[in-house]
Amino acid sequence: MSDTDTAVVTTGSVFGADLVNLDDPDRFVAAMEDTVDDGARGGDVSYMSFSGKMGRIKIGKDGRSVDDGEHFVVAPTMFSTGYICWKGGKPAAKRMAKLGQPKIQEPDPEEMGPFDNQKDGWSKARGIVMKSLEHNEQIEFTNNSKSGVSVMADLQRDVLDRYKAGQACVPIMHIGMEEFTAQGNTNFKPVFDVVKWITPEELNQMADPDFDPLSLIGDAGDDAEDKAAPKPRRRL
Repeated sequence: MSDTDTAVVTTGSVFGADLVNLDDPDRFVAAMEDTVDDGARGGDVSYMSFSGKMGRIKIGKDGRSVDDGEHFVVAPTMFSTGYICWKGGKPAAKRMAKLGQPKIQEPDPEEMGPFDNQKDGWSKARGIVMKSLEHNEQIEFTNNSKSGVSVMADLQRDVLDRYKAGQACVPIMHIGMEEFTAQGNTNFKPVFDVVKWITPEELNQMADPDFDPLSLIGDAGDDAEDKAAPKPRRRL
C-alpha cells in the first residue's frame, strides 16, 4: 500500500458510525477478506428495493425512482452479509452483519417454516450503504437475488483490491439494470456502473456542508476509458 497506510481516515463523518475504519489497514482488510467471498448507521436512512421480475427500483418511503445520471457514493467500510427468509412472497426475517461484526451463522433451513413455495426459505444476502450526491440522501440496499448478491460481491472485491494496491478505493457509481432470460422468463439484474474512484480523504470532504460532492467527479473519462461499452439498459 502507498499513502493510504498513513492516512487516518474514517467514513463515519459522512455515513454515521462505522465499525471498521480505513486507518486500521489490517483490520479493514481482514474484515473485507472474511466476507468478500460469501454469497451501524447514523442519521435518516432510506431503503432501496429492487424487483428483478418487474424491473423496478424504488427508494425511500415515497418509492422514488433512480434519477437519470444520479450518482451514488458507496461507504467502503459498510458492506454487509447475512441471510433473508422469504415466506408467502414476502421477507419474513433478515439477519445481516456489517464489517467488524460477527458473521451471521447460516440459519436452519426449517426455521420460520413450514414453507409452501419452493422459492421460500433462507438465502444468502448482501448489503451496501451509499449516499445520493444529488439528493444528499443516505440509502441502504439489501438484496438476496443471485444477481444482486453477485454485483455487490464484485463491488466489494474491487474496493478491497484497490485498497490493498494503494489506489483510490471509494466508488462513485450510477445504478441501472440489465434484462436477461432465465428458464424462458425475462428478468432484470442490478448494474453498478462505477464512473469515478475517489480516495477516503476526498470522501471525508463530503462531511463539510459547504462542499459540493459533484466537484469530485469532474472528468470521469480517466476512470471509464478502460471500460467496455455499456450494454443498453432499461430506464428506471
